[in-house]
Amino acid sequence: MGDEGTVSELVPAADGSSSADGKGDSEVYGDLSDVPPQRLKEVKAVIKSTRDLWRKGSVGGVSHLREWIDTLQRLSGLSRQVCLQLCVAMSRCLAAERKDEKPARVDLQQAFVRMGGSRHACHMMMLRLHDERIVAQVIRLLAASVENAPLAAEALMRDNLDNVKLVMRSMERHLACPEVSEAGCLLIGHLCSCTATKTGDLMPVRVKAHRDSQNSLCREGAVEIIVDVMTLYMKEVRLMTNKAHMLMQEKMKEAEGQRQKQDEVEMGLARPDRVAVNVFGKIGGGLKDRILKVQANIELRQAWQKVLDREVSVGRLLNAALQALLLLVVGNLNAIRQLSGNFYTYHLNKLLDLQEEFIGAAADAVKETKERKDARRGVLRDESDGEDAPDKGLRIRGKVGRVEVPEGQERRSMLSVESLSLKCQVLVDALRGHAAKDRPKIVCKACRLFLLILEHQKGLICKANDQGRNQCRRVELQLRNAVPEEDLKFQDVFRPLESIVAAFIGVLKTHNENSPVISVVFSVLAKLRELALLSVPAGMHLNGSNAQQQWQALLFDAGGPDTELVIRQASKRLHLALEETKKGDHRIETFKIDPSEIKGNGEWLTPRMREEVQEMIQIGEVLAADAFKANWEKKEEPERWERIYQKQQQLLAQAKYREDKKKAKEMGITYEEFHQRELEEQARKDAEEETSSSGVSSFDREERPKPGQPVEEEEEEQLNFDEEDVFGETQWLRAIGFGSHDEEDFDRLWRGPITDVLMRNLPAPAPPDSKWAIEAAQRRREIIEQAEKSGEPLEDPDMDELLQIEMLESVQGKLKIRALVRPQDQIQANNIESRGRELTDPKGASTEVVKEVAKSFRRSGYLMPKYGLAVRIQKRAASMTQLAQEAQKAT
Repeated sequence: MGDEGTVSELVPAADGSSSADGKGDSEVYGDLSDVPPQRLKEVKAVIKSTRDLWRKGSVGGVSHLREWIDTLQRLSGLSRQVCLQLCVAMSRCLAAERKDEKPARVDLQQAFVRMGGSRHACHMMMLRLHDERIVAQVIRLLAASVENAPLAAEALMRDNLDNVKLVMRSMERHLACPEVSEAGCLLIGHLCSCTATKTGDLMPVRVKAHRDSQNSLCREGAVEIIVDVMTLYMKEVRLMTNKAHMLMQEKMKEAEGQRQKQDEVEMGLARPDRVAVNVFGKIGGGLKDRILKVQANIELRQAWQKVLDREVSVGRLLNAALQALLLLVVGNLNAIRQLSGNFYTYHLNKLLDLQEEFIGAAADAVKETKERKDARRGVLRDESDGEDAPDKGLRIRGKVGRVEVPEGQERRSMLSVESLSLKCQVLVDALRGHAAKDRPKIVCKACRLFLLILEHQKGLICKANDQGRNQCRRVELQLRNAVPEEDLKFQDVFRPLESIVAAFIGVLKTHNENSPVISVVFSVLAKLRELALLSVPAGMHLNGSNAQQQWQALLFDAGGPDTELVIRQASKRLHLALEETKKGDHRIETFKIDPSEIKGNGEWLTPRMREEVQEMIQIGEVLAADAFKANWEKKEEPERWERIYQKQQQLLAQAKYREDKKKAKEMGITYEEFHQRELEEQARKDAEEETSSSGVSSFDREERPKPGQPVEEEEEEQLNFDEEDVFGETQWLRAIGFGSHDEEDFDRLWRGPITDVLMRNLPAPAPPDSKWAIEAAQRRREIIEQAEKSGEPLEDPDMDELLQIEMLESVQGKLKIRALVRPQDQIQANNIESRGRELTDPKGASTEVVKEVAKSFRRSGYLMPKYGLAVRIQKRAASMTQLAQEAQKAT
């Protein structure tokens, strides 16, 4: 195409063919309206050559870079489209991976810097500083030129430091453009460190060029710019989300009102309104109702769609900003100090701005109310009255008055955790934002920044504590050991850290299936716990019991009642990740595959991550124990009073059962018969009460409220009793083996299992009508007659029983029991003699008795003694007269 043809295309024709050609050129080459006619052919040729090169599958080499840089130098002021196309072409050329090709990627990056490509790109950016796309593409070009190239980064900084300054100022100017901010964060990250690689060292040594870039960027205000980028876009998304939530609440309120109105119409209390549409109701009716329903919700859908669309770009930008901050401050103490100061200043200014807005809104409301009252009263105010009032002016940041140091208890309560909470609020907002809910990388990078700030804060605290300890020693020597002890106690010491802990517990709830996130969150909480125990007020022990209680209370209050459950579930997930890693190792070893080729739903941890996870499991147990102790401290024991009430009812039922059984035995009837009589007596009393209440006169009856008279509601009787009402002074009934046991304790603990053990080793009684039973009855009568002749009659109601157990003695750690066996005949006596040898064996007796006692204790909810039980059984033969004499001596 010649020059004449090019010029003729710009001249409008009567048939409209030139306008069609111009439209086709704009679709192919872009907007070329700013190109002079004599340069139009050259511009199109440049754009066409770059696109033809891409169609061939090539991204260019050194010769192409030289040609593009010369073209950019000649045409940068003539065509915007050429500038964009050349920046994109050079970025692709420098960022392409070249495995075995020559020249290598590093050679191309160094050649680009040596040929002045970065300098010409910055000059072109200054010519078109108002164009956001141009600025973003130039910064991306610079980022591609220094990625994984320390020598290129050093050459860029040495060539002209003003270029970096220009880039920083361009980012400040276009702070509201996400593309410019993201490209700037990428450039800062590449200037400070190399990117991660699959091979090589995990943490390579930072070269001098990157360390120098860190210091230079910090001096040029890179930290402030990144912090402003983060806070600006997080605030934007938060405002959009709040607006969508408010709109949703209004729609739901409107729908609730429509439901109530519909209910009134169905009940016949109101007339139906055909215009109203149920916003959140089911789709019904005709086409018109459906259209109205969609139109009513379209505003809400658009609001949420805007939030989602904006969140995508903001999440990508926030990830790049956190990565840039992390690479900018890691391993650089001055950069960490500057970052902490920027976080602190931003949040403090934010609080001051909120205070001014609140005070201004309150003042406007008061003024409006006063004007409304004056207008109602007919009072006219002179507008010139307010001119004489002094103008306080705007608040000037950085110019504060003289700070007065508090005295007394307020001075002792000054804490470093308050400044720490202000430093970390920006990162807390990042963790609580919508972008962090489905992007684990953002959480991990924010936690890494947390660790750097906490480590720096710990160094300052340890230094202050060491200086204070040395000063206390000097004072102690001067006062001759007359220094008071540090035994003061404070409440809510770590309250400023509540928002930080709550944010991390929320992260554990959201990312409860991601082991790296759980691991890094546990590490931050462990470091925060360590720092909090060191940051105690003056007069309190470092790492003391009071400080630990305050930390435990903070952890429980910030996370809520389910804090322990959340932490233990996270620890369980780490255990599961280790098990899945073992399965992955077995699969790698069996199939001879690479770890990147493993497919499935599980997690495979690297060797370094496995060690970290094992350590974090222990830290998780410590944090869960802290939450459990705080819960125990607040509620003494979860569901404690319910169990105490159940135990009280159980003890009362057992006592009543023993008493009723004793009464039934005295009356000579069974327990079931006695219980039946008791129920009949109770039914008779209830019937008498009903008949007596029916005959009460009207004067004795309670006055009933008249219709329309307000009725006083009686307060429900609430369960209110002390623990001492159930267990005395302590929680437990009695310690087994300590102190002496009474008959009630013996019946509750020992009688049942001892009886079961001995009855299993005794023969069954003889049948009632057998000759052995008749002989046994005759023998009992002879024993009774012999006792009456001796002057000591026997009145034992349990004489017919084969086994009778009674407690003889109970002292500290010892219980003496007598088991009286009464055989009915000689055959039973011979069997008892043979089986008694097994019981008298120390090993057999201990095994049988201890086993049965342990089963009984476990069923009843009692605890076995710590050192177990020792059982010893002795056999002795005695007559009934001897037993009666021994009992009489004992009494």
